[in-house]
Amino acid sequence: FICSLSKSEVQRKGVVFESHIYQDHYMWAYARFLLHLRETDRTHLTGPETDVLKMIKANNTSFFPLYRSIKTDSSDGGEAHQEREVQVKDLDDLKLTFRDVADNNSQIFKAEQSVQSDLRSLRASIMQ
Repeated sequence: FICSLSKSEVQRKGVVFESHIYQDHYMWAYARFLLHLRETDRTHLTGPETDVLKMIKANNTSFFPLYRSIKTDSSDGGEAHQEREVQVKDLDDLKLTFRDVADNNSQIFKAEQSVQSDLRSLRASIMQ
């Protein structure tokens, strides 16, 4: 569905088809990603997410992995595939770290606003 590879094409590369459609190219993960792009404020999107959003708006679907997948491409590649998996994992970890930093930044900003409000109240009560 996502990559347009048939079951036999995937299996000829030594990849279990069920693993391919439920892990590698799970259609609901793509749907969730597209919804994420639509619902998320642009200022909170990463660079690659912004690029994909621009492609969608231009009716450019080249970001979909047509006739390819990491596992089928790597059936010939071996170690290169493992390196790509590590890079993807590293990027996922980095994305989580950035989200944590953004959440912490938001909490710090709210705390700062609260402190400033308390200081204004304190000044007002002292001046009376």
